[in-house]
Order: sequence, then C-alpha cells, then structure tokens
Amino acid sequence: MSIPCFVILQILVTCEGLVAYAYFSQKGCDPIASQQISNPNQIIPYLVTDLFAGVPGITGLYLSALCSASLSTISSLLSSISAVTSEDFIRPRFKKASEKTLTQLSKLIVVFAEWFALESP
Repeated sequence: MSIPCFVILQILVTCEGLVAYAYFSQKGCDPIASQQISNPNQIIPYLVTDLFAGVPGITGLYLSALCSASLSTISSLLSSISAVTSEDFIRPRFKKASEKTLTQLSKLIVVFAEWFALESP
C-alpha cells in the first residue's frame, strides 16, 4: 500500500521542482547564481516567498506548516527510538522493573537521543 503513496509523493515533488524551474526560467533569474540563496534546498521556500510576496500571511503559514511537519517527524522518530530501546533492550534485562521506572528510562533515552543527535555532525 505504501508503494502507490510513495510514487504519488515523488511525482508531486518532481512537479514542484519543475514548477520552480519554469517560474525562475520564465523570470530569467537564477537565485543560486545571483546569490539570493546559498543552498539549492532553499529554492522552494524562496519560490513561496517570491510568489506570495503581496499576500499577507501566506509565507508565514507556509513556514509554520514546514516547521510543524519537521517537528512532527522528529518527535515520532524520538518516540520510536525510545519505545524500541525500552521494549527490546531494557525490559528483557530488567524483568522486575515497574512501569514507572520504564517510563522514566524511556524519557531519559529521548533526552540522550536528542543530545546525541545535536552533538553528531
């Protein structure tokens, strides 16, 4: 079931890139060459700010949706790391540990995973 969803997502992302290419090609502007942006990953946010410059709030709405999507993904990853570690590694070794102890250890695993993610390059 995930294959059709993945294919549709890839088609949409490709179309988004093609729209950005067509838009900047039509304008005769290369944002990377003109150093308006420094990274190719900034093309789509730059496109949104350029397209909707005259519409108040759209740029902020887009950026808030982008931030909330990335935070949702990060929180899901941290939660799954914590659950897998506590269920597969801690619970089998400490069979008499209470649920409260396992919950506290899971929270500690999340803090450690965040710290490790921030410290790694």
